[in-house]
Amino acid sequence: MSATTPRGHVPRHVTASSWWRRVLRGAVAGTLVLAILLGAGLAVQAWRVQHALQGVQHFSATGPAGRGQSGGVELDLPPPLKGVTTFLLFTTGSRGMTAAEARRYHIHGLDGRGEDGLTDTLMVVVVDTKHGQIRYLSIPRDTWLPQYGVKINQLYDRYGVTTLVDEVQHLTGVPINHVAALGFTAFGRFTDAAGGVDIYVPVPTRDAKSGLLVTSPGCTHMDGWEALAFARSRHTQVQVDGVWRTDPGASDFQRVTRQQVIADAFVHKLLTPKLPLMADDLASAVADEVTTDKDLTIGTVISTGLALAKHGVRTRHFVLPSRAGFAGSASVTFVQPAPAARVLTDFGEGVPGFALPRDLPAVAGAGSGGSSAAPSGPAAPAGSGSAPDAATTAPGASTTPGPSVEVLPEGVTLTRTARYRVCG
Repeated sequence: MSATTPRGHVPRHVTASSWWRRVLRGAVAGTLVLAILLGAGLAVQAWRVQHALQGVQHFSATGPAGRGQSGGVELDLPPPLKGVTTFLLFTTGSRGMTAAEARRYHIHGLDGRGEDGLTDTLMVVVVDTKHGQIRYLSIPRDTWLPQYGVKINQLYDRYGVTTLVDEVQHLTGVPINHVAALGFTAFGRFTDAAGGVDIYVPVPTRDAKSGLLVTSPGCTHMDGWEALAFARSRHTQVQVDGVWRTDPGASDFQRVTRQQVIADAFVHKLLTPKLPLMADDLASAVADEVTTDKDLTIGTVISTGLALAKHGVRTRHFVLPSRAGFAGSASVTFVQPAPAARVLTDFGEGVPGFALPRDLPAVAGAGSGGSSAAPSGPAAPAGSGSAPDAATTAPGASTTPGPSVEVLPEGVTLTRTARYRVCG
């Protein structure tokens, strides 16, 4: 019998080897095609985001009235350090709002508002990507500034963003790395683009002036105008034993805590690996109502979000302690030195360059505000102004309650126990 291989016959091991080579080549080719398609998809997405962001304005010496600088001074902000970035976020009133937008977001009396450029929401945000923490500090809009003779919510409209940033840094001791001003309806548009937010409301709640109406307690899904009504409410009523009563805590102070809870809801919903895919819709929704410093780019926002989303994020809430009073006939609030010193020492911990303002008393036992120690985990001590262990983890993890307001006997308003929180 011949030992030669019959013509046309291919040994089994050769057939198997060829088959694996074909599979390998196919896999490589498929991977390359997929990479090309993904790359093209991401490129298109990036182009769409970039196109949408053409509507974003930047603060400049020649910016529109109320948005630019005073005295031709350019906005000069320090760069972030050690994985900690600070933001000043504020609203810019109803200037430029159309009648259609006013109807959509239940804004009454638009004609009577005129060119409202008041910054009724002022929030300093510390983002620590190294320790996975976000901290919010709300500054009451009626905070009196004797050196200017105005409330802080008038400062931007009269003197420009540089003066506002300087004063916020003076009040808090926190260096500001980035600034973003949001138009009145940007909040509602952003909420709609994110698919709404889910907030736990403990009792039926309403406010005829803002349009808020929650008829059933529990987890409530809010679209853009509902979230805006919730965030704006100052004349809040709650239903107790079937009777609508004025909420004892209804005030500007309670309003800022609701705004922080909604900020938590955004964190919970947006800080996921899918953030880059959502960037187009989010940018398109608010681009023409946002003004930022020139160094705040979509790349900065996405990279910061992804760094936080990687391990989850804990949030903490603060309000600058203040008491109500009068400056002449104007109803204003005054910063309370001792409570403010405790709040700011806690809020500024680990922020490079933080220094307690000189006009506030030193806090006994406080470490260096510029240290890089990890944020504290246990509940804040009484009187600190921080909600007890007010935290949420994103994405997908359980949440603990957000803050509300407690007015202490001496008239100091602090962020304390929970009323509203993110559903989860």
